[in-house]
Amino acid sequence: MKTLADRGDPHSQLQLALLLPLSQPDSISEQLLAARQRALGKAAAAPGQEGLVAWLQAMDCFEHDACDLQPALSRLQQVEPDNAMAWLLALEDAARSDADPAQLDRYLRLAARADHYDDHLTDSSRETLKALEQVAMPPMTSEAEAALRKVARLDGSPHPHDGHGLIVAALAMPMTFPPYRATFELCKPQSLRPESARAGDCRAVLTLMADGDSLLAQAMGVSRMVQFAAGGRDDAYWRERLRESHWLRENFARFDSPAMLRAVRELGEVPAARAELERLGESRPPPGWLPQSVNGRALITTGKLPPKP
Repeated sequence: MKTLADRGDPHSQLQLALLLPLSQPDSISEQLLAARQRALGKAAAAPGQEGLVAWLQAMDCFEHDACDLQPALSRLQQVEPDNAMAWLLALEDAARSDADPAQLDRYLRLAARADHYDDHLTDSSRETLKALEQVAMPPMTSEAEAALRKVARLDGSPHPHDGHGLIVAALAMPMTFPPYRATFELCKPQSLRPESARAGDCRAVLTLMADGDSLLAQAMGVSRMVQFAAGGRDDAYWRERLRESHWLRENFARFDSPAMLRAVRELGEVPAARAELERLGESRPPPGWLPQSVNGRALITTGKLPPKP
């Protein structure tokens, strides 16, 4: 981190900002947050990384009181006006401030007009990976190797690996995850008239999320869209997409090679999992296959959640 700080160029400052939370993974101090905000301020000019930098700045201010969120939100929306997540983050902030419902609907409408959804989980992992690859590692001991495999959830894997590569891939996980609570409170199919403006905006936003590259965004978008589409002309389409989403997630848990872990960091969860299933000749679930999840089974077979016991 000292080397990156001394370099001073925008890209090194971005990598420094991504590594700083790894130095205090259990409890991030105000001093560290201030250092990270300074680094992100200097990283704003990093070519091709404007969106990631603006997202990290906004999320730091959303999660902590160490900085003013509104200027960070404005910058994110200027840099990525076509990213639904830029407007959904504003919606989440407005909801926790008890804003007027019309303001929430305004942010939802702006998110619905976006052309993609990017929660920056993949590019933050990819850039963290690049930064960690510059770090010289100590010699690997058997105890360290066992601990690393456990951290990376590869302790039962028979696949060979390079110790340095495993450390890098295990640590290069995103440290900033987007909030969804207010969005999903607004977008409850059971409480909206199908022809309402809010329902239409919800469907547009959820469709963008369903096409995201993180498993969480995909799962949340697809599962909620199944409920919005129930009984309509797109009913079968969304139920099959949900079946495919569950197939992807249930198989993801069994991928246990260091190479796959690295692919997830570089490509994103959904693209990496799809590529691996394609390689195995298992890109689609077998006919009639259903997930273990009770809710998932009910949504796939009926388009509705099961009755509460």
